[in-house]
Amino acid sequence: MIRFILLLTFISFSLISYSQSNETVTDIDGNVYKTVKIGNDTWMAENLAVTRYNDGTPILNIKNADGWIVNLEPAYRWYNNDSIKFKLLGALYNWYAIETQKLCPKGWHVATDKEWSQLVWLAGGDKIAGTKLRTTGTKLWSNSAYQGEDIFGFGALPAGFLHDFTGNSSAKGEYASFWTADQYSRAFGWGRSIHISSPEVRRFNDGKKGGFSVRCVKNKNLPSF
Repeated sequence: MIRFILLLTFISFSLISYSQSNETVTDIDGNVYKTVKIGNDTWMAENLAVTRYNDGTPILNIKNADGWIVNLEPAYRWYNNDSIKFKLLGALYNWYAIETQKLCPKGWHVATDKEWSQLVWLAGGDKIAGTKLRTTGTKLWSNSAYQGEDIFGFGALPAGFLHDFTGNSSAKGEYASFWTADQYSRAFGWGRSIHISSPEVRRFNDGKKGGFSVRCVKNKNLPSF
């Protein structure tokens, strides 16, 4: 019976349509991102690192924790305020920046809660998807007992996050945490996280002042009638 279940799991992964290609997307700052098509969605395969909205307007950069926790405007920050050392991990944005709908390059959008749910399902479900989406061959994850497989080339990296109550940078090397485009309530937004101590992808809601990574998804062309 166990063999049969394992065989079905293997077959289900082998039937999933995904492809890494030479296609890239460039944001308004000139940052170039690899992409990967997983199922019906084309995802950025790297964390967003843009500092301007797609209309050219600068995003507010708050560099200190005290300013971060009292701010209610769209904003971003680099981990430990070091854009050179941590640019590979992308910037950390509050949910107010997500709400502008102008973070991603034109023709792209911040991944929705539904799109994240679909990605996690394609990666085997929330109990194991963390290892399936996590990067391989990197020392960025801090001594994880669960080795990344990165079966699609999604490349989840442990960029850490900014606490919504303290504004401090935390958990680099331990957490890959992402906002979705959907709010949980007036004060909270939905997100997804992967932790070094678990193979799971966890769905969470957090205060909109929190700072997390962002992945963008390409808009689908709607049929014309």
